[in-house]
This record gives sequence, C-alpha cells and structure tokens, in this order.
Amino acid sequence: MTHQLLARDQELTKRIMRRVYFFWFMKRVAPTILLQLGAFTLLAVGIHEFVSIRFVSANAIAALSGGVGAVISYATSAVAKTGFIPQLLFGASVMLGILVLRDLRRALRRLMRHELESAAALQRLSR
Repeated sequence: MTHQLLARDQELTKRIMRRVYFFWFMKRVAPTILLQLGAFTLLAVGIHEFVSIRFVSANAIAALSGGVGAVISYATSAVAKTGFIPQLLFGASVMLGILVLRDLRRALRRLMRHELESAAALQRLSR
C-alpha cells in the first residue's frame, strides 16, 4: 500500500514539476529566444534579398565534388568577392545563431540540473 502511495506521489510531483518547468521556460527563456529568432528571421530575409541562395547552393554542390580543398577554396573566393552588405548579413546571422544555441544550451543545462536536484531530494524524502 505504501509503495502505491509513494508511486502516486512521485507521479503527481512529476506532473506538477512539468508545469513548473513549462511556466519557467515561458517566463525566463522563451522571450529571449523569440527575440533572437525574430532578429534571425530579419537577417534571413535580408540575406534572401541580397544573395541568390539558389546559385550559391548550386556552386557549393559543384565544389563538393572537388573535395574539401575545393570547398574551402570556393568559400574563401565567395566571401572575398561578395559585397559588404551580404558579408555583414551572413556574419550577423552566424553570430546570432551561435547566441541562440548558447542560450538554449544554458537553459537546458539549468533545467536538467534542477531536475536532478529535485529527483535526489525526492529520493531522500522517500527513504
């Protein structure tokens, strides 16, 4: 009987903690990530306006057949012969992508650390 009560309490705790994590994520993490993704979308639209993605991808695929050296040569040549605005947009989108990944990683680490701490506390209480 006590095992059933303990299992029910643990299940209830899990359900409550899922809700807590959801609201924590929506309050703390989501606004920052949404702002970053909005900025990333604006950068992507800018890249679409200034760069012909179709031609760049076709040239990159053609360079792939030449091996790693050909891809590196193509990339350096493309960056050197590109105008300032597309370079700026591409660099900004790469940096923003790195920031989004960093923030997501931090949030997930914090969430996992808290999950482990609460699981350990539950185990101590159940003993």
